[in-house]
Amino acid sequence: MNAFHERSDYTAAVERAVQAAGAYYDGYTPMMTDAEYDELLAGIQAYERENPDHVVEHGLFTVVAAGVGPAGDVPHPTPMLSLEKVKSEADIRRLLERVMDVSGGHESTLVSVQPKLDGIAIRAIYSDAKLAQVVTRGDGQAGEDVTERVLREGVIVNGLPEFIGTSAPVGFEVRGELVMTVDDFARSNANRIASGKVGFANPRNAAAGSVRAETLGYEVQMTFVTYEHDGIPADSAAADAFIYADQLPGAKTASARQYRGVIMALEEFGAMRAEYSYPTDGAVIKAIDPAVRSRMGSGSRSPKWAVAYKYEAQTGETTIRDILVEVGRTGNLSFTAVFDPVLVDGSTISRASLHNTSLIAEKDIRIGSKATVYKANDIIPQVLSVTNDETTVPWAPPTEDADGFPYVQRGKFLTSTNPAESVGALIRYAASRDVLDIDGLGSEIADALVDGNRVERLDHLFTLTEEQLANLPMGETSTGAVRRLGVANAAKVYANIQRAKSQPLNRVITALGVRMTGRTFGRRLAAHFRSLDALLAATPNDLQRVEGIAAGRAEVIYAGVQKNRTVIENLIDLGVASEAETPAAGADLLTGLSVVVTGSTKGTKLEAYGRNEMNELIERHGGKSSGSVSKNTSLLVAGDGAGSKLAKAQELGIETITPDEFAERIGL
Repeated sequence: MNAFHERSDYTAAVERAVQAAGAYYDGYTPMMTDAEYDELLAGIQAYERENPDHVVEHGLFTVVAAGVGPAGDVPHPTPMLSLEKVKSEADIRRLLERVMDVSGGHESTLVSVQPKLDGIAIRAIYSDAKLAQVVTRGDGQAGEDVTERVLREGVIVNGLPEFIGTSAPVGFEVRGELVMTVDDFARSNANRIASGKVGFANPRNAAAGSVRAETLGYEVQMTFVTYEHDGIPADSAAADAFIYADQLPGAKTASARQYRGVIMALEEFGAMRAEYSYPTDGAVIKAIDPAVRSRMGSGSRSPKWAVAYKYEAQTGETTIRDILVEVGRTGNLSFTAVFDPVLVDGSTISRASLHNTSLIAEKDIRIGSKATVYKANDIIPQVLSVTNDETTVPWAPPTEDADGFPYVQRGKFLTSTNPAESVGALIRYAASRDVLDIDGLGSEIADALVDGNRVERLDHLFTLTEEQLANLPMGETSTGAVRRLGVANAAKVYANIQRAKSQPLNRVITALGVRMTGRTFGRRLAAHFRSLDALLAATPNDLQRVEGIAAGRAEVIYAGVQKNRTVIENLIDLGVASEAETPAAGADLLTGLSVVVTGSTKGTKLEAYGRNEMNELIERHGGKSSGSVSKNTSLLVAGDGAGSKLAKAQELGIETITPDEFAERIGL
C-alpha cells in the first residue's frame, strides 16, 4: 500500500487517482492497472483516516464512477449505482449476515454469485419491441445518450438486438455491461490497427473508447450482458434475446446462510478467470429477493444488498521491452519476455516465459507490444495476449549464436548446435560423423540421455553400460507405457561408443566442444601438442604457437580446456585415445603444401572420404587443408564439377590432379 507522509504527497495522490479514474471511464488508454489504482486508493483512505483535517474534496469513495463520469442529460428513473468493493472473506460474511437479518433468517434466502464484468455500464430502453435509447451510467443519476453511436454502421453489439422478434407492443428496460469478449477484442483490435491507429490497451478501454468516439473508421464488435432485467415480460420473445450475467459460466446461487457455499462459489469462479472469455476482475455477490433488496436499501454511491469481490489481480498490463534467448541443458532455446514491472496476484513481475517460437508467432509478441500478463497456475508468469501498432515490427528469432553456430528447428523447438552451450548440443555434436562418429546415437537418444540425467558431461558417455542403454526411457508407447531403447539398439550404440574410444586425437579434442576450436583447430591442436596431457599443461602462450591462434583465441581455448580438466582426465582413464598416432611411412609426402579439394569424388579411390576426413588425410601426410584457391595454394584436387575453383587454379598456374592421382601420390 502507498504510504503518504506529507500532505503534498496525499493531494498529489488524489489528483492522480482522479485522473486515472477519468482515463478508466472515458479513455482508450489507462494510466495504471486496476491493482495499482486500488493500491493508490487504499493509501489515500489510510491517510484520510489518520489525518481527517487534511481531507480534500473528491468523489473517489462517495460518488458513482469516482465522480468523474460525465453526468449527461438523460435522467435515470432509478439511480445506476456503483458497487462497494471488498477483498476479504470477513467483508462477505458481513454482507451475508445483513441479508439474513433483513430476511428474518429464512433458510431459503438466496444470494447470486456472478462475474463482475469489466466494461461500460449502460441502460437500454425498448419501446414497441425496438431499441429506442441507450444511455450510459454517467454520474449514476443521469447519463449520456449514446444510441446513435451504438447503432451506427460498423458497430456490432451481440446480445443487444435492435428489434425484438414479436409483433406485440413490448416495452421494457434492461441494465448491464457493454464489454468486449476475448474474440470481440481480437477482431476489433486487428481492425483498428489495420486502419492505421494505435491498438487498444485492453478490452475495457476498447469498449468505452469505441462508444465515446465521434468517428471510428473501422469495425468494432462488442457484447452486452444484462444484470438488471426485471422489466422483461417473461413469456415474450424478448426473454430469449439477451445474455444474462447470472447465467454466464461460473455464475451460481447459494443460500445466504451457507457462508462456505458462497466462498466455494467464489473460489471456483476464481479458478476460471485466467481463461474466461469475458473481461472480469471479480465477482458480484448480491441478494436475489427484491423485498430483501428494498429493505436493505442503498447509499449515495452503492446498494447495500450487493458487493463486488475483488480477486488479487491475475492479470496485469505492461509493455514488452525485450525478448531474451537462452540455451537449456538439452540445447533447446527458451525465450523470456522482459517487460515493465507490474503487480499481479500480490507480487511484482517483470519477466514471463514464452516457451517456443511457435507461441511467439501465434500471439504475435513483439518488442514494444502492449501485453496482458498473468500467472499460470498461480506461479509461472505468462503472456496472455498482446496488441501492436505501426511502431512495432514482428519479432524474428535469431538464426545463429555469437560463435556463428546455427540454430536449427527440431520439432517445435529451436535448438543450439554449439557444443559449448549445452550438454545436449555437446553430445549430439560429439556423436556426429565428423567428430566421434557414434553411429546410432542420434538426437533422440542424446536428448533421452540428457533428460534422464544419464549423461551430464562428455566422459559420462563412455561409462554407460549396455543395460543402462537398454532401459533408457524414450517416451511413451501408443498405450501410454514407457518406451525404452531396447536390448538390440543398446548393443549397437554401446559397441559404437566403445569404438569411438579409438578415434584419432584430433577428433577427441574436437568432441570436447571447447569454444573457438571446432574441427580445424582440433586437428591443429592435436598436431602441435600430440597428447591430452600436453594440452592440459599448455599455457595461453603455448597455445599461441599453434597456427591461427592469436592471443584472444588462446585465452578462450585455455579457459575451455581447464574447465574440462576433470572430463579430460577421466577420458584418459577410460581408455579414450589421448595421444596422436605415430606418423606412418609417407607422413611427410605433403609437407609444406596447401591443398584444396573440390568437386565430386564419387567413383574414385577417395569416394569413402567425407570433407572432414579429407582434411584429416591431408594433414596426416604433412599438408595443410584449405577451402579456397589463392596464390598460396600448392595443389588442387579436382573431381567432377570442380567449377570456379578449377578455373581459378588454372588461371594462377596451380598444379591440378584428379582424386585418383592424389590417392596414388599418398599411397592409398
